[in-house]
Amino acid sequence: MLKFHFTIAASFLLFIISLACEAKKKSFVFQDLSSYKNLEVLNPDILMTPASISKVISASAYLELLSEKKIETVLKVSSAESLSDGRIDQGLWIVGGGDPLFTTENMRSLVAEIKFYGIQSIENIYIDNTLFDSKWSDAVAKKSQRAYAAPISALSYNWNSVAIGAWASRDKKKRVIKSRPDSPYFKVIPKKMSVSAAKSKLAVTLAPTAETSSLNIVVSGKIQAGGPIKEVYRSIDDPEKRFYFDLVNLLAEASISVSGNFQIQKAPSSSKKWFSMEAPPVSEMVFKMMKYSNNFITDMLSLHLDTAPFKNYQRGVLKIKQHHESNGNALGSFVSASGLSSKNKLSCNQVLKILIRSAKNHLWGPEFLTSLPKSGLDGTLEKRFLNLPKGAVRAKTGMLTGVRSLTGFIRTKKGNNIAFCMMTNGPGKTQYRDQDEIDRKISQVYNKY
Repeated sequence: MLKFHFTIAASFLLFIISLACEAKKKSFVFQDLSSYKNLEVLNPDILMTPASISKVISASAYLELLSEKKIETVLKVSSAESLSDGRIDQGLWIVGGGDPLFTTENMRSLVAEIKFYGIQSIENIYIDNTLFDSKWSDAVAKKSQRAYAAPISALSYNWNSVAIGAWASRDKKKRVIKSRPDSPYFKVIPKKMSVSAAKSKLAVTLAPTAETSSLNIVVSGKIQAGGPIKEVYRSIDDPEKRFYFDLVNLLAEASISVSGNFQIQKAPSSSKKWFSMEAPPVSEMVFKMMKYSNNFITDMLSLHLDTAPFKNYQRGVLKIKQHHESNGNALGSFVSASGLSSKNKLSCNQVLKILIRSAKNHLWGPEFLTSLPKSGLDGTLEKRFLNLPKGAVRAKTGMLTGVRSLTGFIRTKKGNNIAFCMMTNGPGKTQYRDQDEIDRKISQVYNKY
């Protein structure tokens, strides 16, 4: 019996030691950019979960391979004759081109263009989302209502997510709860709401309705009286349906009637292009993707790397890996362009090599550098490194449960330029403690070199 208890105790002790060792899994590289010599290193070649600094790998590929890519949303009709007499009576197809930045403002421009042609009525609007073969990436295999898990779709709209805003007056007499941007497609249903002096805290759930033309948003919780607007973001499972009904509503506001029901249908090969809405350049998309660590833009752009007629997420991500390996930059496991998957495994040396190569590229290096958040100024570093001069650190952040990472450049106190990569992996929710450790190390290097 004593031997049995000793064995259990020893096993438990080994388990605790293994957790401690795992918690100390760290890696970093600091390299002087004038000599390209390493200043400080720790486990630079071990493969670790990088989280969102994976976007450095993706951004580099996008800027190099998609810099001349033209992404557009196309409107097609059956024939030029179908536009006569102010009517489109043989169908209008909205063909999604995979624009991740298509928003309500673009929709209003689209409606204004239709009105410019003198169109007064449309018989049947069809949604063509066939450019992509799936809405869901492997990294978001489990459907979640969190906005970071928004579906990818060839015809995306407002980031395929919705913001719910809540506000109450100081005297508690006025309360506002609505979708942002507001849309008749969303039916906001307050449930068990209270107003108090405490900070706002909302629970938001999206629920399909019997009517196909709307989506219920159930909101519960508390709103702070006289406090700031509280926003909660949720992903939309059927972005094409939202696109369609918002379009119909905006057309009605422009006195253009629409008959028929919501239908997804590929545009016939015989259909004719009427006009198109061109997306901003890929460099602008990468800027937004990197500054705010936007998973949606990252995953959308990965599909554009696939050259097949029906673009596939996994093939797009594979293109990223193959691109870097063809340039002599071997990677570990890379299955998620955005870094949402813990299956991504990279070393600090691998990340640093691609980071420096990207910044030095004479064609798109400036765009790459500009996309990196600046400490104390913008993006995901706006509220970090406030003890250093603003902009002293330009870097991409990363965080998952048990993971913290950071890679970029430091302009040190002595005026030297240093490239770096840091990663920590551990069990449980250690990422916030690890961030403090990373920030202290960056500050130390800033002052030392």
